[in-house]
Amino acid sequence: DSLAKPQAALASKKAPQRVDIGALLREHRHLANFGVGGLAGIVAVTVLQPLDVVKTRVQAQVLTATSRVSFGSTASAIVRQEGTRALWNGVGASCIRVGLGQGLYFFMLGKVSSAMWGPKKQKAEGEQKGQKLAMWQSAITGATTRTIAGFILCPVTVVKTRMEHSAAAGVRYANPVQALGQIARLEGMRGLFSGLQATIVRDAPYSGLYLMIYEQARSVLAARMFDGDQSKFTPLTTFLLAGTCSGVATFLTHPPDVVRTRLQLMNCADDSVRMMKKKHPALILPCTIKQMLREEGLRVFLLGSGPRVAKRALQMAITWSIVEEVTRRLGSDGWRG
Repeated sequence: DSLAKPQAALASKKAPQRVDIGALLREHRHLANFGVGGLAGIVAVTVLQPLDVVKTRVQAQVLTATSRVSFGSTASAIVRQEGTRALWNGVGASCIRVGLGQGLYFFMLGKVSSAMWGPKKQKAEGEQKGQKLAMWQSAITGATTRTIAGFILCPVTVVKTRMEHSAAAGVRYANPVQALGQIARLEGMRGLFSGLQATIVRDAPYSGLYLMIYEQARSVLAARMFDGDQSKFTPLTTFLLAGTCSGVATFLTHPPDVVRTRLQLMNCADDSVRMMKKKHPALILPCTIKQMLREEGLRVFLLGSGPRVAKRALQMAITWSIVEEVTRRLGSDGWRG
């Protein structure tokens, strides 16, 4: 017995301590949200990049097209003239933009929510079972979070858009880093942040609408199907719910995306464009909208809406189903805290 005790003590010291990854991630949930959201976004954008490439080409071709431009004909032309790989032009920049964007979004969502409302304010608005925020709080939280992320990542968005349109524009970029440097060198900070106003006008309302609709629908479905327990949602249920809510929000906020694309593809070699950007940058957005209305009519603001709605709905369905399922398995409520 006297020998057994020291041996047992020695064995207990040598035994490796198990690390509870779930507990560690719950302790640092904001960083976990960044990682999970970023990886989910990268998976989604890699699968769906062809839709974004075709959407950008459709919107850009209107500038020079003499006949009606369609999604199918544009996709066929890209494959025939440039090869299948061209459908993934800009995927590197897209992965960086969406990976960082979704990571930042989920990282900041909980922080913004806590900073703006806090537990006391949430309860004061009549917190429902399984729903942390009131509808209007969800809308403001989503819009604010997306505005911050959109500002930070605007240069990456410009690079993504330029690379998707590079072959059609006759400009070649070796990689996202080279594209970023070339745009910065030739056009300066204004070039890197071109379309920022339209991006915020598009993304802030979209994120606000999406989060408001999604959270409300999730709460209602949970109450009717799972007695209010949102942890019982399956990945398929979340996929369908997120996709539907995203499709609605995307269609309603599509016109600013058309304007953003047009602004970011404007030819800065044109003296009139360069002069206006230099002397009257605030007039670029309203002048572009007036010109589009005058020359192309209201229909121009729905260009590319089909592929964009499909792409965004599928992207958010994939992203949110992965995020919700992974955080549920980790025993966390994700950004909701």
